[in-house]
Amino acid sequence: MSEELSLTDLALVQSKKDTVNEGLFHSVNEFSLKITPEKLIIPSSGHLDVQITNPDTGRKFLVSVILTSLSLEITRVWYMKDGKEEVKRSQPDDFCHMFEDDKKTVYFRISHAKTLVRPFERSKRKEKIQNPFLNPLVSLDTPEGSVKIECFEEFESESELSGWITSKWLELSAESKSLEVKEKFLEFQKNQKRRNRLKKIVLEDEVKEKEKMVEDKEYPSQRCVNEAKKRLKEKRDNLNEKVFFGKLAENR
Repeated sequence: MSEELSLTDLALVQSKKDTVNEGLFHSVNEFSLKITPEKLIIPSSGHLDVQITNPDTGRKFLVSVILTSLSLEITRVWYMKDGKEEVKRSQPDDFCHMFEDDKKTVYFRISHAKTLVRPFERSKRKEKIQNPFLNPLVSLDTPEGSVKIECFEEFESESELSGWITSKWLELSAESKSLEVKEKFLEFQKNQKRRNRLKKIVLEDEVKEKEKMVEDKEYPSQRCVNEAKKRLKEKRDNLNEKVFFGKLAENR
């Protein structure tokens, strides 16, 4: 498992991404889509339906919506086609939609998550462990998180496919959860030392685990041994992270 990124590391990664995208997509200030409501306040018991409309019927846009929150999630995405609702597939924290033809408006629903913290995200290749409290987009000042809406428009130039991109950030508000999320932040900070100690605990029969990883090598090279140690560390860290976050979720 990779080491956790600091805020400085995250800034450097984003800087590299911006450098790669330079010359392909140009950032502009104008945000062309209309968002309703303007303030995203989720009721204490219930949900909030958000509407994104493309007011310019002559232009095609691709919109990307990313929700970053500890206590809220996207539970439904849909649009109208031929007078009927068409439901889109989406993740709890993101979706994409192309504004074209008669699909000029897309709706998405923000609801309270069943669990306050959702640290585990499964990908097709392997299980990734996330630490949601270290996300720079969620803090004690904005405990519910935010929604980032990016708008893309592509056009063909003489040399390559190019276009422009603009984005808008909207803070989320859910008063009934604010105090609970803040308490979890404080609890998390208080438990950091305990968590770091936990990560140092070795697995049961760790020596046998190492031997098993290189047993098919008659004369294992130092590289094989190092790779085995690395895999063992990932296994240990993953296990301890699960134990820690599992206990954290149980105490909510």
